[in-house]
Amino acid sequence: MAMLLRRENDLAVLRIRYVQGHRAVVEFEVQVGLGEPHPVASCPARTLGLGSGAAALTDVDRYGELPSDLAAILGDAIRAAVGGRSSVWLEIPSPCGDLPLLPWERWLTPVVQQAVLRLPYFTLRPQADPDTLDVVLCASSPVAKEGFDAAGHVSRLATRILDSVPRQVGLHLFADEVAYSPLRDSFSAVPDRVVVHDPRAAAVHASPRRSPQVDDSEMITSPWLLWIRDELGPRSVDVVHFVGHGYHSGDRGALAFAVSPLVNTDRSWSRFIGMGQVRALMTQIGAWSFAASGPEYNWSQPGLRELANSLARHAPGFCLVHDAGRDPEYADVAAAYHFLYGHGASSPSPMPTIACWAHPRLVDEFSDSDRSASRDAGLLGDDYSSNLLNVQAPMTGESPSWRTSSTRVLERLQAQWLEGAPGRQPAGVGKDDVEAALRSVSELLEGNSAPGATPAGGVQP
Repeated sequence: MAMLLRRENDLAVLRIRYVQGHRAVVEFEVQVGLGEPHPVASCPARTLGLGSGAAALTDVDRYGELPSDLAAILGDAIRAAVGGRSSVWLEIPSPCGDLPLLPWERWLTPVVQQAVLRLPYFTLRPQADPDTLDVVLCASSPVAKEGFDAAGHVSRLATRILDSVPRQVGLHLFADEVAYSPLRDSFSAVPDRVVVHDPRAAAVHASPRRSPQVDDSEMITSPWLLWIRDELGPRSVDVVHFVGHGYHSGDRGALAFAVSPLVNTDRSWSRFIGMGQVRALMTQIGAWSFAASGPEYNWSQPGLRELANSLARHAPGFCLVHDAGRDPEYADVAAAYHFLYGHGASSPSPMPTIACWAHPRLVDEFSDSDRSASRDAGLLGDDYSSNLLNVQAPMTGESPSWRTSSTRVLERLQAQWLEGAPGRQPAGVGKDDVEAALRSVSELLEGNSAPGATPAGGVQP
């Protein structure tokens, strides 16, 4: 799909490859649209702070910049490729080792003086209401990690979102018990736009056991995520944005939480929530965007990037990871939210503290690119949203969670099929068969989405 997006939108791409041999090497090449790729540089992986084994990622975020000789070579090559374009796109093909976990944006933005964005893994864009944006903000400062002011971080983040997104914005705030009163007092004047949820509602959920392992189950067991799901009820949201420490174990990234919203007494171990549970929550509440901000002295910023990269590989949507330790006032987040969720396409600003998996059609210079010859042009609209999901009732901020959840599942199935076609489909299953099956399910959803309708059989997904 990276090739398709690059070709249709004439993108300037920096491709970063991991070559494993006697000595691990990182190779760089640039490519523009349909042009030939041009190798420009290579370096040992250790030059970028990559070690081996358990210490492989210990130093990567300590490197404030690229080595000067490598930065000069890459800067010249990228600037020549970019021309008048407003952005550089990163492509990190598999097998990629730990390359997606590195702070490429922080390293490259000062060199190229352009926005540096990561190519999505899918061409499809989720359907959403263009006039509203509903966001869950969740913060936890477990005592097992370096403490931070969760209420202060969430307050600054919420204010930035309200000020930067030109839509009707609704925020749902979830945080540790000690942060509840400060947040409630901070936003008492805008109860129609900001809901601060009482952590006492999470008391019904059992605390998870202590473990150094990432809980990556497909069922939601975390009292934090159960609290969010229960408090939202039938409401759906667009974005889930977590503020807190990251964690990295083996090849998996995770969020580090206190034991529960009401219990923060374990000074030895946080509770680690991986992709499976986050993905399940997002599906159930209809969210199509994930974001995470790591505070000052974050335990593992690479862990947050790994989690976001895994989510971006799983389903279409936007993913964002922010280094709040280097951007404590959330200025880059304001720019990112304006770019991702503003009205129509725009030119992204340089955002060195943010890794962002976005879609080229968000950028104004690519918004009118011709894709009529694309092999999926009949399955995706001009804005890359699904042509199989033209349900009777338009997707709005009032859409119930059962409907948005069903839509996200269908979008994911279609996106994964498009990403694998042709040549990777089950034997005997053709393009027409897949389309027919998806259309049948879409029509069922459409029938249940008419005004006043409820899910068939009364069963929520």
